[in-house]
Formats: sequence, C-alpha cells, structure tokens
Amino acid sequence: MSFGADPAQRGKVTSALSQAAGAGLTVTRTWAFSDGGSNALQYSPGRYNETTFQGLDFVLSEARKHGIRMILSLVNSYDSFGGRKHCNSGAFRFLLRFLGVESFAHLFRGSSRRR
Repeated sequence: MSFGADPAQRGKVTSALSQAAGAGLTVTRTWAFSDGGSNALQYSPGRYNETTFQGLDFVLSEARKHGIRMILSLVNSYDSFGGRKHCNSGAFRFLLRFLGVESFAHLFRGSSRRR
C-alpha cells in the first residue's frame, strides 16, 4: 500500500506481483489498514488519506492484472498501526457499517465458515 501510494515506487509493486504470478501464486494478503505513521489510511478518527487509498487501489489493480486475488487484512495487533484498540473505536465500527458488516464478530464468523 505504501509503495503503491508513491508513484516512484509503483514499479516495485508491479515487479513483485509479476514475479509472484510467475511462480504460481494466485492468492495473497495485503494490509488494508494503517492508522498511524506515514501513509496512514486514517490519520485521525474519521479522517482519511486519499493518496494512500489510491495506493491500495493500485496494488489491487496490479494484482488483478496478474491473476492474483487479494485477502484484505483490516486490523492487526500492533498499536502503532491501530491494533486491537482500534476494533472498539467508533471509526472501525463506521468502517464495518460502510462495508455492510454488522459487527466484527459477524465478520469473523462469516469468514470462518466452510463453503
């Protein structure tokens, strides 16, 4: 996402995804969050960085061009990137509502079912 947000670094994204696809990779994971530090998606509650979202869009677009599906991680345990505390924040609940998910638990249950 950070490399995708920087036009001078985008070639690294394209190259990495091209090499991964060449090695047979069809699914991978990327962060779709960052609530701190440089290139934060959300730099304060309810305030978003459009450039970083464009970087994420670029990564997803390049993955699609190379036939790679992306799993988007929405949170992790590291406080410097939002962490678990963020899951209880109003901004995260707003994001879940925006995505059409009623609760974090509902999201987890839906992703853990066998299909």
